[in-house]
Amino acid sequence: MLLRQAFLDFMEKLLRNGMDGVELYHREDDAMEVLVRERKVEKLEESSSRGLGVRALKAGRLAFTYTTDFSATGLREVEETLDSVLSVIEPDEHNLLAPKEEVEEVDIAAADDAEIGPHWLTEQAREMEQSALQVDGVKRVAEARASSRRSSVWLANSNGVELANTLTAYSLSVEALAEGADGLEQAYSYSVRRLRRELFAPKRLGQEAGSLAVSLLGGKPVASGERTVVFTPLAACLLYTSPSPRDLS
Repeated sequence: MLLRQAFLDFMEKLLRNGMDGVELYHREDDAMEVLVRERKVEKLEESSSRGLGVRALKAGRLAFTYTTDFSATGLREVEETLDSVLSVIEPDEHNLLAPKEEVEEVDIAAADDAEIGPHWLTEQAREMEQSALQVDGVKRVAEARASSRRSSVWLANSNGVELANTLTAYSLSVEALAEGADGLEQAYSYSVRRLRRELFAPKRLGQEAGSLAVSLLGGKPVASGERTVVFTPLAACLLYTSPSPRDLS
C-alpha cells in the first residue's frame, strides 16, 4: 500500500501529541459494471473510493473520525476533530485497543490476483444475452449485466497490530422475456461470487433465464390453500444462506 508509511507516521504524530493509543483503518474500493442490450454496451460505469478511519484513546476516552483527504491539511483536521470529541466525552475503563498477542493473521477473504477490465465483463454479458435468445419462445433480453469489485483493507494500531487483506467480488445477471398468447413473462438468473472461477457460466445463466421465462407462459393464479411448492436449487439455497458452487452443481 503506497500510503502505509504516511499513515504510520501520522499515528506516531498523534502519539507524540498526547494520545495514549491510536488505531487506523484504511479501505480502497474499485468497481466496474457493464450493461448490454442487443449486443451493444448501453452503460459502462466505473467507481472508486478510499477512506481512512481513525480511533484515538486518551485517558480512557475514545474518539473516532473518518476522512477521504490524506493531505497534510486533511490529516490535521482529523487531529483537530479527535481533540474536540475527546474534550467532551466521558472516560470508560473498558475503552481499549486490541493487543498484538490477541490478534491473529486470519485469511478472512479471498481475492483473484489478476484485475479484469471492461472487455471481459462485456463478453460475459453478451454471452448471457445470446444464450437466452437461443431459447425457443424468448422474445428479447431486457438486460444483461456483469460487474466486478476489488477492495483492499489495512488496519494498524499503536499496540503493534498490522493487518492487510484484499477481496474481490463478481456478479453476472440476465433478464429474459418470453411471449405467449397471454402476453409476456419475464425471468432472471444470476451468479455472485468472490472468485471469478466460481461464477456460473454465462451460457448457463442465459439458458436458465430464458427457460424459466418460457415456463411461466400460460400460468394462472392458484386458489388459496395448502400447496406443494417446488423451488429451483438457487431459490432453495438462498432461503437459508449464500450457496456454494458445490451446492448448485
